[in-house]
Amino acid sequence: MDISAIVLCGGQSSRMGYKNKCFFKLGDLSFIEIITDKLSTIFDKILLVTKDPKKYIPLGYKVVKDLFKESSSLTGIHAGLIYSTTRYNFVVGCDTPLIKLELIKYLVSTIDSNYQVVVPKVKGYFEPLCAIYSKDCIPIIEEMLRKKSFKISKLFSEVNIKIVGDSLLKKYDPSLHSFFNINTEEDYKKALKIYLNVI
Repeated sequence: MDISAIVLCGGQSSRMGYKNKCFFKLGDLSFIEIITDKLSTIFDKILLVTKDPKKYIPLGYKVVKDLFKESSSLTGIHAGLIYSTTRYNFVVGCDTPLIKLELIKYLVSTIDSNYQVVVPKVKGYFEPLCAIYSKDCIPIIEEMLRKKSFKISKLFSEVNIKIVGDSLLKKYDPSLHSFFNINTEEDYKKALKIYLNVI
């Protein structure tokens, strides 16, 4: 299936001293390098969405900016979908470097033309930044953004979604580390321990 990957490289990282999390390292590689290295084994096309393209151009991937002046995960998804050349797109945040290839491959395998979104649900919560979005979502997202509505979960009530639950996800990532977001210094320390033990 022709599908692209979109990496959201935004976020103020206020809980990490306003440092750019994308360039924090696990071992010798930065988060963004770890994620794009994994994605490149599955996807021929990878887009990075950021407010500061110059920092990411050396990575060698297509870099795009938000089209709405507000900055949010939803505006990032919107920009990625607009610039993507494929109908389906796997969207991931730059702060989940522990994501498992097997889990991504499984999510891709569940794509069904009857659905506009494939989204994991872990412990009762959606994981919108480890999900697959169709370009069919664009007009709905644009209407939401014009109304200053930035909650991704609201999009899910407007489209047909396929939910992938814990039991299936654990077959491909038993520890569910794929959904471990690194938001604080403590998270970063924990991720380092996990990475050194698991990778």
